[in-house]
Amino acid sequence: MMKKVLSITAAVLMSLSLSAQVVIEETTVKIGPITTPAYTATLNKDASLTQDAMKKRLKDAKLKTKSTEGYIASLEQVFSEISEVPVNFYTKVEQQGRRDSKTVTITVAAIPSNLTVDQAAMYANVRLFLENFITYVDKFEALKNMDEKLVELKKAEKLKANAISDLGDLEKSIANDQQKIASKQKDIESLRQKISDYEKDIEKLESNIKRNNDKKSDAQDKINEADKNVKAIEAEVERFRELAQ
Repeated sequence: MMKKVLSITAAVLMSLSLSAQVVIEETTVKIGPITTPAYTATLNKDASLTQDAMKKRLKDAKLKTKSTEGYIASLEQVFSEISEVPVNFYTKVEQQGRRDSKTVTITVAAIPSNLTVDQAAMYANVRLFLENFITYVDKFEALKNMDEKLVELKKAEKLKANAISDLGDLEKSIANDQQKIASKQKDIESLRQKISDYEKDIEKLESNIKRNNDKKSDAQDKINEADKNVKAIEAEVERFRELAQ
């Protein structure tokens, strides 16, 4: 499982679009009554995904955020990547274009809370944040895709395990039927032997019947001869009975 996860991770990370080609543009935005320098970048990304990535990025920085003036804002907080003192950080994600030509524009800006902030350094850090965020979005998308693929992998592995189990059940059923066939074949061989023995017994009995049928003629002749002898003696007995009267 771990090897599969690593291979998916490697494949996804290799597919990341390199961010060096994305142009960071300097502009100004009006937030409430204040007009302030800001930076924008346009990406070929989904707005919802980019918005989620931004929320996750600010959460990683342990910032509390709120929605204000159409921006996600971190107000009066130390955002160490921007400034070591509290600042107001704003960001907005906007979808541009339609259907297949959709792009997303990311705007970031920071307004110092007091005059002690080094604004030049702060603006430079805001620009750097946006540059780094472009790469962060790529990785966020890759991890999201990887998670989705891991879910698919888990389902595919379950289907594979079920298929292997089904195959095992079929093999067991086949083996069981083969054993039954072997047992029946032994029964058939045993019955064939019995049939052969019975056929031999029948042959002997038929031979006895034939032999006895042949003896019946002699026996009948003896009966006939004995009957003649009986009748002859009976005639003699009758003759002597008449003489004796």
